[in-house]
Amino acid sequence: MTTTTSWSSSRSATASWSCPNRCWPTDAPAVRGRLRLGAAVETLGACTRLVDDAAAYVQQRRQFGRTLAEFAPVQDLLAWAATERHQLRALVDAAVVAGRDGAVGSDEWERTATAAKVLAGRVGRRIAQHTLQVTGGIGFTWEHHHHRLQRRALALDAFGGTAASLAVGLGRAVRTTGELPDLVRL
Repeated sequence: MTTTTSWSSSRSATASWSCPNRCWPTDAPAVRGRLRLGAAVETLGACTRLVDDAAAYVQQRRQFGRTLAEFAPVQDLLAWAATERHQLRALVDAAVVAGRDGAVGSDEWERTATAAKVLAGRVGRRIAQHTLQVTGGIGFTWEHHHHRLQRRALALDAFGGTAASLAVGLGRAVRTTGELPDLVRL
């Protein structure tokens, strides 16, 4: 296969390659699914770091003669954040396993990867909010890394489609086809 690409009238470049079924997949569902699953995995990593660092911070920070970890509202926020992180991990793991089993490129796998991206966007925002609440003012400062992880989670939500727009697309697909992704059928 030979492709000629012209960047201007005076230049042209010719590239030749052949790699059937070994190169980057050219079908759109596989590319979209991998993009969305990659963003979901990256968001999961940021969420894990946010929860772990917030838990470590509240165990060392003292207020009113005891650590912040001893206060019930702080425990509740961290428990919700950890629960949402585990929920995201379960969906990401299901999409990864489905892709590993050879379903990459199928419509079912793309819907599962999209569902993981939707959940990642929503969970990333909520965990960033909960952990910022727990860390207090230090999370806003440049000395603490919370702001970098929060920005990363927000940027990854926008990458490849926001959670809101992808949820609308998933809903439209479910309405027209009547098929749900595997993990949604609980």
